[in-house]
Amino acid sequence: MENMFLTLDERIDQVAKLTYSDLYQGIDQLIEEYPEEEVYPKMVARLDSFSTKLRRAAIYGIAKMNKEDTPTHLMLQLRSSKRGIRQETRKALNEIGGERVVQVLSQGLGCKDWFARETAGKALAELGTPEALPTLINVVFNDRSDKVRKASAIAIQKILERSGGNSLEKLEEFLEPYRNMPGYRGIKFLESKLVLETCESVIKNVS
Repeated sequence: MENMFLTLDERIDQVAKLTYSDLYQGIDQLIEEYPEEEVYPKMVARLDSFSTKLRRAAIYGIAKMNKEDTPTHLMLQLRSSKRGIRQETRKALNEIGGERVVQVLSQGLGCKDWFARETAGKALAELGTPEALPTLINVVFNDRSDKVRKASAIAIQKILERSGGNSLEKLEEFLEPYRNMPGYRGIKFLESKLVLETCESVIKNVS
């Protein structure tokens, strides 16, 4: 009854007082009760909140509404130093899926902070999209963080496993279109066998 006297902004901010088990239901209810064009920009604004819980609620909310610019907003959250926010973002991006998300996560592999790059690599592993292989391979060979290299190596292995068949043959099949493509010079003469061996070595030797 008291909700009848609260503005949408006040109701969104109240979500931060809920337990995590109730938080998502609270956001779902707001999305059902109000037009998305009203709720969405207010959720986006909460992505800069000092409250971790409110930011996670906003991440969940904008992913649920899934607008054209949603993956871009979510990518910025990968840069958070708070693990819970990065995990919430990773989950949201995986649930959205699709080409836009793969592009955003591939861009995320170029973030300044290693933990953002690591989270992007883990998310790409869960999505299992072959289009991300060239970027992931570049990270495995060139990233300065061992943790990021390991996350990307695992992603490469998982993508190939999901594709079925012989991993070496599949990798060569996926890379072939990129061999003579502008912007992929490093892949032109790269042997697929070396990629797989490097991935195995990184996964084995990085704690």
